[in-house]
Amino acid sequence: MDVHTLPVRSLLAALIVAAGPAFLSGCRFINTHSAKPPAQDSRTITFQPEADIDYRFTDVIFLPDDLISNPSGLAFGGRLEDGRLLLWTVCDGSAITRDRIDPSRVVVKLILSPDGRTLRDVVPLTLDQAIRPCDLEAIAVDPADGNLVIGDERVAREPDCGGTGPEGQARSILFKITPEGERAGGPWDTPIVNNGNNGIEAIAARSETDGTHIFVFEERKRGKVPVVLEYLLSPASPEKLAILRTFRIGLPVNATQTGATFRNTDGRLLLLDRNKGELLEVDLDGCPGGDTVLCMRSASFEALIEQELGLEGVQTDTNRFGLAEGIAEDDRGNLYMVLDNNSRPYFYGDRTPRMIRFEPVVRQAD
Repeated sequence: MDVHTLPVRSLLAALIVAAGPAFLSGCRFINTHSAKPPAQDSRTITFQPEADIDYRFTDVIFLPDDLISNPSGLAFGGRLEDGRLLLWTVCDGSAITRDRIDPSRVVVKLILSPDGRTLRDVVPLTLDQAIRPCDLEAIAVDPADGNLVIGDERVAREPDCGGTGPEGQARSILFKITPEGERAGGPWDTPIVNNGNNGIEAIAARSETDGTHIFVFEERKRGKVPVVLEYLLSPASPEKLAILRTFRIGLPVNATQTGATFRNTDGRLLLLDRNKGELLEVDLDGCPGGDTVLCMRSASFEALIEQELGLEGVQTDTNRFGLAEGIAEDDRGNLYMVLDNNSRPYFYGDRTPRMIRFEPVVRQAD
């Protein structure tokens, strides 16, 4: 039974009425169900408070560094006719050379075996010449038409990357392309200004009755809680990106969400918190408190990644998990986490980017 279908205890209701918003401001998931936890092992990451679904590590998938550099963002694109899985990623490093941007290496198609455990092919996408990518950080698939929504952080110091932000700073943009690389919408300016390295960092999309809702997550800003933007892409106005709301979720100051996806089974949002090495489960709809008080669970993957990549005891002078850059869920509930190859100490100089696969572990009711 889902925690949100349980009746609210009378005592809890009295406390909420008495305490008002101050009580709700500390809202976390309240564990009242008695589901049996799954058998635990060192390869399972477990949510706290308890969740109905945890995730068990299954595979490390190596990506070719001659075609993919600094992958940043991940999205599930469905299955091909032969049953193989299609994932999309964007690269924020291979695109920029000393004097120009190479648009043939910024959006990449990853084709996996039907079970998602083996990489079968890598196909860089050639973009329409009218599209001028800069610093691509995020990607999502529009469920309405299968086209790709991409977040470009933009970096004013690079050629052709100047934006429209204040004082010459770069303003992050969104644009939309077809799976063949043709322009399908945008570019659209966002209010997110990149004044160093903190523009758009993750996006997620879900289908609603009025169209596709796009959720945009900004990278951390020193001393501030990151902002989330919710946009509407309506079939009636495909060239218009309408902002619905700007809000914050219950994240700490300086948090950085580098990947986001909506889970198919219950619609909850899964977020990567790169700085803390955590996977977050967020209920955007069922938690009391409106826009700014949203409930979440967290599961740490830090120790697991260290273990599986042979990094236990390795000391570096960089954030240990600055490399978790994107997350996607396939049609069977398996998760894929892409790791960039920008931090050499992680892999003892090995520049090969990785992708981590997890399978869902469902708790059984009593």
